[in-house]
Amino acid sequence: MSHKDIDTLLSEGFAILPTALDASTLDLARASVAALLADNPERGGVRNVLRDPLLRSLAVASMRDLVVPYLGEEAFAVRALVFDKTPTANWKVAWHQDVSISVTDYQERSGWGPWSRKAGAWHVRPPAAVLERMLTVRLHFDDCGATNGPVRVIPGSHLAGRLSDSQVEALSASRRPVDCLVEIGGALLMRPLLLHASAPASAPAHRRVFHVEYAAADLPDGFEWAERLGTGASAV
Repeated sequence: MSHKDIDTLLSEGFAILPTALDASTLDLARASVAALLADNPERGGVRNVLRDPLLRSLAVASMRDLVVPYLGEEAFAVRALVFDKTPTANWKVAWHQDVSISVTDYQERSGWGPWSRKAGAWHVRPPAAVLERMLTVRLHFDDCGATNGPVRVIPGSHLAGRLSDSQVEALSASRRPVDCLVEIGGALLMRPLLLHASAPASAPAHRRVFHVEYAAADLPDGFEWAERLGTGASAV
């Protein structure tokens, strides 16, 4: 990641890197992702994928290298998913911020909540300061053009902090969105509080993505990351 990319992340809340993997690694990773998705063709997504050896290696090496210039050498992966838009899993996502994280245990703490359970893990909305120190990498295993339901973002919206539902609606209606078009092997980097959405693909084709969230610090208030993988981190 260049200094320009870092500046863009700070000001706009996202950056697109055209090449994130070499061709041979990309081919191997695509095969791993295709195998995981084959078991869930109707859902179009799989959680808890860091147990896959190749994807685990990507999360702690090539993909982590992309976030170190922004988060620092202490960066580690905290959650990962793979998903795909197809004719049978061609969903719409409304404007939102990514405001929940996965933790080991449920605890009543002021400033934490609401809570939910997903794929056997506790998910909670933390204080905004936690989200402001995170970064997401979406590695693309297929070309994602304008007809394939790309992520749409509101540049600079992360600077408004964590928003209420009414604020999300108002801000998304008042700003011009940008489609994040990413070629195969490229990566979209996003800050969690950036407003984003996606429409159903108008010409559905594979849009396979490896989505990994990174942090660089322990959680406050006695909480622990449910998945923590990388420098200075325990094994998943």
